[in-house]
Amino acid sequence: MKLKKIVIYSVFATLSAQLVMASDLPSDSTNTASTDPSKPLFGNWSPSDIKFDFHGFMSTGMSTTSTASDYNMVGYGNINNSADFYTPTLLGIQLKAEITPKISIVTQVVADGDRSTGQSAYQPNVNWLYASYKFNDNLSVRAGRFQLPSFLYSEGIRIGYNFPYTYLPNEVYRILPVYSINGVNLLYTHTIADSGWAFSVEPLFGNTDWDYHVVAQGGGSTAPLNTTPTSINASFSGKNFLGADVQLYNNAFKFNASYLRGDVSTEFMPNTSLSFSGQYVSLGANYDQNNIWLSAEYAERFVDAPIAALRGYYLSGGYHIQKFLPYISFAQIKTTNASDLNKPQDEVIQDQHSFTLGLNYYVNTHMVIKSAYSYIVPENNSYGLFATKPSGNVSMFTLSTSLVF
Repeated sequence: MKLKKIVIYSVFATLSAQLVMASDLPSDSTNTASTDPSKPLFGNWSPSDIKFDFHGFMSTGMSTTSTASDYNMVGYGNINNSADFYTPTLLGIQLKAEITPKISIVTQVVADGDRSTGQSAYQPNVNWLYASYKFNDNLSVRAGRFQLPSFLYSEGIRIGYNFPYTYLPNEVYRILPVYSINGVNLLYTHTIADSGWAFSVEPLFGNTDWDYHVVAQGGGSTAPLNTTPTSINASFSGKNFLGADVQLYNNAFKFNASYLRGDVSTEFMPNTSLSFSGQYVSLGANYDQNNIWLSAEYAERFVDAPIAALRGYYLSGGYHIQKFLPYISFAQIKTTNASDLNKPQDEVIQDQHSFTLGLNYYVNTHMVIKSAYSYIVPENNSYGLFATKPSGNVSMFTLSTSLVF
């Protein structure tokens, strides 16, 4: 453990020296750094000035459904009628190195049980790795790999303690199945006088790659339409992603609005390469005060066939009773270009709604035990969000625990 700390410290110290060198050297080339050995090369800064901030989080539990059909949960994995301990389980660490009051480096590494996209369970993935420069108390810039701010719960999307659900509502969070982006963004925050309200604006630009569990109409580009649909682990590449996220919040309320557009390429069927442009929008609101918790979110992606254009929303509410939070939630997703999805290489229609009853017990400010029962109803003779067509409506039960440290 001591060796790991030394290695981490050395890496951050090297990066720190480079960043400080770039930020502290004078712009006038005639005013070069002093060669006087009695004067520090970078002012009064040294690697020992770096301040480290370490946090961790984890979730574990068990999920099962009433059908052998795999239920596709983006970011988690697949669930069926076998007792599944992989899908609700993950471990993450987050490390921030404050090099100077203006410069910092942040990384987040997560190992989860998702086996749905061909990767091994608990394979570590770098979700974040970026450098941040703070111009002042209101404005900062980030460059590197960072969280894509596209949902109400994006900020802590992998931290189960941060939201009441065992799984974030699939009918919304499947619509944009990518959580991180490589690029640059600005973050501007402003407190509105003495009102207790503040807002933030976060424009971004970048590229990203992701894996996505696609269920296509047929077995290939030359297969008949009525061929049994094929479940595919597809890789997507996104370029020129441009968007923004806006938030308005106080101690009780949070309102979120996001927009994103980009160019995407993939080859998810044999001999079928595909390039297209798409857009995404979302609106969300959360209230948590006086024992009452309410949350609602809408999201929609605008694309053409063979990709399914999807629109989803959820409404949730609960009431805190001492350390308990019982809640109820309704969610629905619709395929808005269903009439165009009629070729073997097209995605299947993904219409469904679900009801969820949950009960959480907050052990302390670091740990919560969650339980949830969901009743999932595929609509319009579709697969819903399953890999194969279930024989009817489906029940799902999850018992899990999440903690932060």
